[in-house]
Amino acid sequence: MITINGAKIYSLFEEDYFEEITLEQLRIALISWMNFIKTRPEHGKSEEIEL
Repeated sequence: MITINGAKIYSLFEEDYFEEITLEQLRIALISWMNFIKTRPEHGKSEEIEL
């Protein structure tokens, strides 16, 4: 759920678990996801982002 105050992100694995993040954190996560999708697959490579 997204509101003017932030976003509530629910877990796909645990029905009752969620995190509340700011809209800026959501923006960073979405940009990072977009950049990840654009990258070429590399075996064994992992990336972490700081929200």
